[in-house]
Amino acid sequence: MTISSGPADVPAPAQPAPAPGPDHGRGGWVYFTPLPVRMWHWLNAISILTLIATGIRIRFPDKFTFLAYRHAISIHNWAGIAVIGLFFVWGFYYGPATRRLWRLYVPTTDEIWPGLFRQARFYLWGYFRGEPHPYEVSPENKFNPMQKLFYAILMFVALPILCVTGLLLLNVTPFRIWLTQVGGVKLTIGLHYLTGAFIVMFLCIHLYLCTLGRTFWSGFRSMITGWEEHHAD
Repeated sequence: MTISSGPADVPAPAQPAPAPGPDHGRGGWVYFTPLPVRMWHWLNAISILTLIATGIRIRFPDKFTFLAYRHAISIHNWAGIAVIGLFFVWGFYYGPATRRLWRLYVPTTDEIWPGLFRQARFYLWGYFRGEPHPYEVSPENKFNPMQKLFYAILMFVALPILCVTGLLLLNVTPFRIWLTQVGGVKLTIGLHYLTGAFIVMFLCIHLYLCTLGRTFWSGFRSMITGWEEHHAD
């Protein structure tokens, strides 16, 4: 199951920035992702990767036998419950707690057009020519237009579908009549599988885009330490 990169957060108590290295002569360090958000991110990532691995074992039992089938189902169910719980934590934090959900995850009209075109052009062309990033992100507005669109689809559409279908499949018996009316268990399984495939695709894109920072590892380092380097261009 935002799979997500580390969501932006409200300003946290000041912490000492990493000591500048030899290539850090310009600009400075910005504390982008506080510890609680990084913890949420990695717990969610572990749960999602567990769902993917056990889901593959369940979906293709004859091709993958790295885990006993009954154990794969049990682990898959518990990982799904963890993702559902973390989803509600995410919704509460960015909704009622900080009221930042809409601004952080929903693109504005300008961000949709021409913002998506500019961002796509940068990823496909400008990045490889050394052009500056078309959008300057900050702790208050961490995602560029394309990230916002993908995260909105992931968190508002894909994950809810995955959670609901997963809960229905967790114990089919109480919902058998209702499931029959909407197309049956097979349709629910198919929707669950297709949504999971979309999340796997999202994860691959997410990991690739993480490498398009100032260095190959800068995006990953930011989600580990919380600090991100900004250069004065």
